[in-house]
Amino acid sequence: DRNRMVPYDTLKELEKERVIGKLHEDYYVTCGNAGIAGWCSRMGREIGQELVRADVDAVLLTSA
Repeated sequence: DRNRMVPYDTLKELEKERVIGKLHEDYYVTCGNAGIAGWCSRMGREIGQELVRADVDAVLLTSA
């Protein structure tokens, strides 16, 4: 369910109403805090680089 972690349907509605800009075509989900620190750090850098390349202006961080 894509609305479980982020309010996807609400964000799409806000996008349609032009309250917010265009949503990125993907959203990222990580596995929590049980990962290996080095791997998690690399994953964060890679996600950040992708968002910079996509010219993303803002992100929404949520916790389960």
